[in-house]
This record gives sequence, C-alpha cells and structure tokens, in this order.
Amino acid sequence: MDDIQHRNPKLERIKRQTLNEKIPNFISYGVLVKNITMILTIILSTKQVETNWNALRLANMTINKEDEVNIFLIGEGVEYLKSSNDKFNIQKQVDTFLESGKGKIFACETCLVSRNQKGDTTCPASGMKELYFLIKESDKVITF
Repeated sequence: MDDIQHRNPKLERIKRQTLNEKIPNFISYGVLVKNITMILTIILSTKQVETNWNALRLANMTINKEDEVNIFLIGEGVEYLKSSNDKFNIQKQVDTFLESGKGKIFACETCLVSRNQKGDTTCPASGMKELYFLIKESDKVITF
C-alpha cells in the first residue's frame, strides 16, 4: 500500500497491517485504512490508590489495543506509587506499562520538588512544556 497523504495529520499515524490480521478496517475521509492508532494522554492528579490503579489498568488495556499512551503526573499525582498495596497493586500496573515499551510516564518537576521527591523511571521529571505538547499531540486526554 502506498503512503496515504491527506490533509488530516492523524492519517500519518496509520499502521500498516497484513491481510491475515484480524483488525477491523475503518473508513476515514473516504479512504480505506487499517487500524488508525490513537494517542491517549492520561493526567493523574491524585494519590487516591483505587483511582490511579484504574487509570493504569486503562493505560495497559489501551496499549494492548495497539494505541499509544502517555501518563503525566501532576500535583499529588506524583505520589501515586506510595499508596500501592496488595489489593490495588499500582507497582505491578506500572511495571507492565513500562515493560511494554509502548507508553511513557512524565511527572511535573515542580510538583516533585515541592514534595522533596526526585525523578526516576517511574516518575521522571518533566514540565509544563511537555504537558502542553502531550495535550496538543494527543487524540484524547483524560484526567483522574
């Protein structure tokens, strides 16, 4: 299939699939395409364990659907791992997310500093420029 050029930049994210794969076809702007990838950004602004666990479950399910996911931690959301427990194992969800290689986590550096935290792989320091870019480039943005 030749490259499809169209005024809609989201068509640039078309993933080529073989005919043998069982992925539905979509009609978009009169062009038959295979599986358009969605870019989802999830903004976590709470340290409430069940809420964050569900947000991460959604992130992992979305990655399994071959879409892209970014998670941005802001405010008390940068403390999301502190409340992980056996019932709501956030650490396990984060490990699954990062091991997939299909998602990225970002954290507000100012929020980290105000809580005397340092960035690491599960909470890497970023800023408002990165958040703005994620919002601008995402197809969907949801907050928890």
